[in-house]
Amino acid sequence: MQTAIVGDHVAPEVQRSRPEWTRAADVYALGSTLLLLVPADEEAADLRRLLTEVMAVTPEDRPTAEVLLERLEALEVEHRVDERKDEARREMWRLVGSHRHIPWFRAQMNKMQESLVAVALGFYRNPLQRYGVVADFLNQLTESNPRLHNSLWGLGMRTGSKHLRTLGALRNHHVHGHGNQNEEQRVLVRAFLALPEPEMRTEVAKGAETAARLAQLKALPELVERLVGPAAPPAQN
Repeated sequence: MQTAIVGDHVAPEVQRSRPEWTRAADVYALGSTLLLLVPADEEAADLRRLLTEVMAVTPEDRPTAEVLLERLEALEVEHRVDERKDEARREMWRLVGSHRHIPWFRAQMNKMQESLVAVALGFYRNPLQRYGVVADFLNQLTESNPRLHNSLWGLGMRTGSKHLRTLGALRNHHVHGHGNQNEEQRVLVRAFLALPEPEMRTEVAKGAETAARLAQLKALPELVERLVGPAAPPAQN
């Protein structure tokens, strides 16, 4: 007796009582995984159509791995992906200004650069991923800063800043997962996810401003705004 394997990214033929393992099943799993990362906007429509083909129910209707790679490379050229990545990198380094000459800051920028570029280009659809990457970057900076040597969570506890604690909770969830958080961190993450998107950006912006002040990195808020977008405008009385 064979056991069927189920899951969001498992091809239909693998989920049967007698699974059929082929390269087409691997292609399906890859396409299903990639589709989670693709934004649901007009600019990504061609890529979404391709990944939908990859997830065809019948294995014979899916492109082969070789054909999939060729078509992905063609889309990469058509949408100027490499050029846009280079533009995002240049813009980030321009925004940090003289901070680039600080050795520990430059090291963390280099370490996180590709993840930050992915955020800037909208590659992360899930708010936990998008803001988790930014929070992780800020956490790397506060831990590397010779004046602080402390995590966002630790600084939030020390200063009483809820904004820093929220960023610390997002970072810990992103890096370690839900199971490795304490109850207060889980509550903060749930509260953050309940916010409308503009208010999420506001919360992240306020945390970045506090971290920038403590770390004496005045360019940091502008960089974070470039990555995630502007905060919500102040409420009108």
